[in-house]
Amino acid sequence: MHKIGMFDRKGALSLEGFEGSGADWLERYKPLINDGQTIISNPHKVYGPETNDLVLQLRKRGIDKVILGGMSANLCTEPLAAFISPEGVKWQYTHGVRNAQLISPDNWNVDLRHLQRDGNPAIQLALFYDYQNNVPHYPAWQAYFREYQPPTLVVWGKNDYIFPAEGAYPYQRDLKNIEFHLLDTGHFALEEDGQLIARLIRSFHQNEVKTIGQSGLSAGR
Repeated sequence: MHKIGMFDRKGALSLEGFEGSGADWLERYKPLINDGQTIISNPHKVYGPETNDLVLQLRKRGIDKVILGGMSANLCTEPLAAFISPEGVKWQYTHGVRNAQLISPDNWNVDLRHLQRDGNPAIQLALFYDYQNNVPHYPAWQAYFREYQPPTLVVWGKNDYIFPAEGAYPYQRDLKNIEFHLLDTGHFALEEDGQLIARLIRSFHQNEVKTIGQSGLSAGR
């Protein structure tokens, strides 16, 4: 690569000495792109799925804050921003439930009071984006379950859109001492099945305490 002068360009955007080697910017855009302030990046990954060339180029220039604008910004933020809008928060409480009329509006109104504080929408969007960093840790968490086998109660809304029921079943794969319930409700299962869930928790706790006590007595004998 060095022999053919691949890295001998006089500037990052200069085609001097490389005329005809590839597509160039349209003339009408060149003054805007070659202004010394525009960062050019490609869509390829760099070190892994959590970063790309844009992140690398921003870091190289010491830039740690960006403002998204225009159609591309809307494509990035609008789907997630809808989750923390008044309609979106209400939807989170009512989607997948058996009877939406029984879900108290206090739930989403109280949430909205906090979600819409100054600066908080941006924080929530950043948390959504950061969730991807959990995924690389899944194998370690699953290995912990397989090795230590903690007694586990899983109560899950089978109509949950945010954490679909498909995410509940792998617990049965890794855990032997598991009590597993899929309820006909949505994301906030307590709103519709709070009493049932309370009974399940109490029963599970009592059974596990009894089991631990019996194990202790056997060991003492």
